[in-house]
Amino acid sequence: MKPGELYQNRTFSKDELTQALHRVLDGLPYTLEEKVGELFILIDGPIVLEVCRRLNQELKFDYLKGLTAADYNDYLEVIYCLYSFDNAYSLIVKAKIDALDPRVDSVISIWTGVDLQEREAAEMYGIDFVGHPNLKKLLLEEGFEGFPLRKSFQLPVDEK
Repeated sequence: MKPGELYQNRTFSKDELTQALHRVLDGLPYTLEEKVGELFILIDGPIVLEVCRRLNQELKFDYLKGLTAADYNDYLEVIYCLYSFDNAYSLIVKAKIDALDPRVDSVISIWTGVDLQEREAAEMYGIDFVGHPNLKKLLLEEGFEGFPLRKSFQLPVDEK
């Protein structure tokens, strides 16, 4: 495949994708933005499962390229990078969650490959992915205190 050939398979333009997103997400609170050529959907955490289900079923965003999180001190974001092989489009969904009670529904029922990514975000940021079947530790040793990627995290000082 030559560079750019993948995008020749697009079944609709970016404007049509934007219209389709508005149609599919109708009735849900969201903001749609475009930055550096990428489309971003900004939502609140409680609707993440419904948004992702609609994107997967109705617009064929069938691949989760990655999941990560970001700490903004007073809130966290869980960031879902999606891709549609049928339509050759990427989409980023950012779900804002409370920093003091960081919980969001797991999307493992939609994309089973998110298993390790949700576990990593749970371990590093302290996010509870509600409905995830196995949020056991992945990277840190048992007994490790705190969440290393949170801005509030401080390394323990050895008093020797």
